[in-house]
Amino acid sequence: MNAPIRVLHVVPALSRVGGVERFVYNMALYHDENRVHYDFLHYGVINDKSMYPQTYDAQLQKMGSKVYTVNYAGADFFRFVSEVGSFFERHGDNYDIVHCHMPNSAFCVLRDARHVGIKHRILHSHLNNSSDQFLHRLRNTPLNAIGKRYATDRLACSEDAGKFLFGSKPFTVIRNGIPIEQFEYNPNTNHDLRAGFDIPMDAPVIGCVGQMVKQKNYPFAVKVFAQFYGGIPMPN
Repeated sequence: MNAPIRVLHVVPALSRVGGVERFVYNMALYHDENRVHYDFLHYGVINDKSMYPQTYDAQLQKMGSKVYTVNYAGADFFRFVSEVGSFFERHGDNYDIVHCHMPNSAFCVLRDARHVGIKHRILHSHLNNSSDQFLHRLRNTPLNAIGKRYATDRLACSEDAGKFLFGSKPFTVIRNGIPIEQFEYNPNTNHDLRAGFDIPMDAPVIGCVGQMVKQKNYPFAVKVFAQFYGGIPMPN
């Protein structure tokens, strides 16, 4: 039997609240280890201390993946770039593919992967903009442009995300799949949650789950909730 293809996922962190992080974690949960092996590199640490209270690091390691870290770019950009380069000098020979989920870091991640001879370098677009913050957009625009040059393959979570980052260049859309069995209705869970929040069993409940960021479109959710609760007029 041939050895599995070895893939390094490069992500901003492995926080349990991040969408990109959940995407790669799901890939690890449902992949065929006989065909492909995943390891991970992220920068969700500062001086070896995690920036997040809950992460997937331990779970992925128990599944057989190696998890490597470099220091957070926002704390020391030049240290980050140096540590990425050192990582590929030490470990680059172990991988057939590098899958970079951070367009603004591809300028060094995919560049250094190419430098050590990794032939397949994937750049994955997960957003249809470079940032919600103006200064971050100014920073990310040139970094994204440079990073794209080192990609051999282009992926996106949607048509909009792909067109934003790659323009007229061809790309492949991979939808963010959801393991639906983890969200099946459970009457015991329903009872316990309602009891914990003192919600009557026959009362309708509408929830909205996600970070308080622009992409989640909470103003629209608030308008929907207002309509449900009696058509309260909402400001535009």
